[in-house]
Amino acid sequence: MNLVLGYAGIYPIGITWYVLQNTLLASLGFVHRDPTFDEGIVLPFAYTGFFLFTFAVISGIANYFLVRIWPFAKKWYWPIAAALLVLPGLLVIASPGLWDSIRWR
Repeated sequence: MNLVLGYAGIYPIGITWYVLQNTLLASLGFVHRDPTFDEGIVLPFAYTGFFLFTFAVISGIANYFLVRIWPFAKKWYWPIAAALLVLPGLLVIASPGLWDSIRWR
């Protein structure tokens, strides 16, 4: 379940990174601003907040119920769940073409 949520979480995490890269990190001088980023500041932060909040709620509700049926020691659930949640994102960062090659039929 967390692997599927991690795959779905690539989009909100990508939007968050895009907004941070073109606002805060560019203002601090860490990265260069994308010249096509002209949406203002309120709309991207509103979208980012909406996507991250929705993703966090869905992930939290799913993990709340999944931890109850976890057959092994409870102390191992959260590290494994967190690792599975970020694994698809790390794979896409390591190999950007992976996102395009995955086809759901």
